[in-house]
Amino acid sequence: MIRRRLAVKREPRRLVLAQYRAKLKPASCHIRLEEGIPELKRALELDPLSLIINADLGEAYIWALGLAYELRGSYQQAIAAYQKAQSLDDDPLVLALLGRAYANSGNRDGALKILAQLKQTTSQRYVNPFVFGVVYSALSDKDKAFEWLERGYQDRVSDLAHLKVDPLVDNLRSDPRFDDLVRRVGLPQ
Repeated sequence: MIRRRLAVKREPRRLVLAQYRAKLKPASCHIRLEEGIPELKRALELDPLSLIINADLGEAYIWALGLAYELRGSYQQAIAAYQKAQSLDDDPLVLALLGRAYANSGNRDGALKILAQLKQTTSQRYVNPFVFGVVYSALSDKDKAFEWLERGYQDRVSDLAHLKVDPLVDNLRSDPRFDDLVRRVGLPQ
């Protein structure tokens, strides 16, 4: 990470690095969008005509907006934001966030349909098991949520590095399996 920062400072025209760094922020931790958005803005300043950077910035704003709405309980607005984000990018995490918003809004069928879509996607490409855990957690199916988080642990997915602070799994914290997973991941107790 330090090397990438130095490279961007030394050669600011290296847009790929600036954009890569910007995309790393939201992807690596769902609650650090406040760092990723400024990085995307910097990349956009370097190349204002870049369609990719413009799309990434738009997606980040919509993604951040959806999460903000959801965390304050405005589920219909969150659903609309996640649907817009999904139309810009087929990232399974965005789809999982949509499923989570459906579950939290009481639309269990909508959440189950999202899970079916995610499972279908696994036949075409790798889908991070964490995203399944997010939806099952919102459905209050703790057994399935932990099953998928355990798969994520076996796959060594980076999302688990933020397990202790990730609001997407807040309702799992009281379960002893959560503390066990945190310990095995190697996070401070």
